[in-house]
Parts: sequence; structure tokens; C-alpha cells
Amino acid sequence: MKGFFIALQFLTRIPVTVKGNIEEEDLLKSVYYYPLIGLIIGIILYFINGAVTGVLPTGVKPVVILASLVILSGGLHLDGFMDTMDALGSGAEKERALEIMRDSRVGAFGVIGVVILLLLKLSFLQHISTGIFPEILLVLPVFSRLAAVISMPLADYAREGYGLGKVLVDGVGWKEVLVTTVFSLVVGLFIIGVKVFSIYFVLIIFIWLWNSYLKKKIGGITGDTLGAAIEMAEVLILAVMLV
Repeated sequence: MKGFFIALQFLTRIPVTVKGNIEEEDLLKSVYYYPLIGLIIGIILYFINGAVTGVLPTGVKPVVILASLVILSGGLHLDGFMDTMDALGSGAEKERALEIMRDSRVGAFGVIGVVILLLLKLSFLQHISTGIFPEILLVLPVFSRLAAVISMPLADYAREGYGLGKVLVDGVGWKEVLVTTVFSLVVGLFIIGVKVFSIYFVLIIFIWLWNSYLKKKIGGITGDTLGAAIEMAEVLILAVMLV
């Protein structure tokens, strides 16, 4: 269960304490729980949606859901997305782009990117049918976290030296992808039926294109680009379900 609590601590702001030292093996085992953590986030969103339905105006409810999603993740993935947008938007060469990505300050491209990202999410949430809205909230965090797992074996780590991102990118293989994919598809089939395969198909194409682009631009992926993948995957999942 240590891997579960590591994943919960890493992917959410739900207060948990992991006892003892965290070794590389523990970090790698935590990856198996990424979609499960997504399901926990989805269940919380599901109950928040139920609590505000009929209480708040229809147009306000998606705002509450989006804010809850950001709060539950602590903005961690949004931070990675903004850093990634700053680095890629700079047009700099690999080493300089990686330096920009590491900079804690947010630049213009990061701000512009996150505004567009959040507006897209909000727009899609506002237009998804109320009949399937609760089910989407359950599935959305599961498959967006799966996107990060799928990314790891498909690319090299872009930075030199040791780091959390390097441990995950270098250590996670197809076994982790298989286990998390099966779990996600079973959950998706139970909740939304065969429509889940449309989500998975689009997700695979997106991850392949995203990783290929990052390999060309910065030589691989980082922890920040994994966070960006989660955020962009959520937009794509919402778009697929809207269609």
C-alpha cells in the first residue's frame, strides 16, 4: 500500500503521510496506482456535482467542478503545463528551453497557455449533456493520469543528472502501461460503455504525437511535460465526449 499513498501524495493534495524512506522501487510501484488515484478524484468530483446540482445555476456548476479539479491536484499539473508552454514558446534550443522550464517564474507563454487551457475545459464542461456529465467526471481523471503512464516508456528523459522524473521515465515499462490500461478500460467500460475506446484511441494518438514533438524540440520528456500531458489529455477527453 506504500505505493498507493505515494501516488496519492504526488498526484493530489489529499493529506496523507508516507512513513519511512521513499526508494526508487517505491516510486515505480506507485505508478500502478495512477489511474486509481484518478478514480478517487473522479468520485470526489461526482459527489461535488451531486451536491451543487439544483442548488447552483447551471452555468456556475462547471466552474465549481473545474475549480475543484484544480484544487484536488494542487495545481501541480497546471504548473508543469505552464513551465512547458514557456519553454516551448520561447523557441530556444534544447538546453536553454530546459532552463526556462526549470525556472519557477511564469512567463507570457505560460499564462496565455493556461488561460486557453482552462477556457477550453470550462467551455466543454458547460456543453456536455447533463445526462452523461456525472459519468464523465468519473472517467476524466482516470484516463488523464493514464496518459502520463503511457508517456513514460515512449520517450527518453530530456535532462541530464538524477531526478524524480528520470526515475519514472527510465524505470517505467510496458508492464506498468498494460496493468494501468486494463484497469482504466475496465473502469471506463463499466461507467460509459464502449465509448471508452474512443477516448483511449484518441489518447494513444495524442501521446505519440506529443512525445514525438518533445523529442524533436528538447530531446525527450520531463516531469513538467508529463504534467502538461495530463492537462491536455483532459481537454481531449472532454472534446471526445462532447462530440
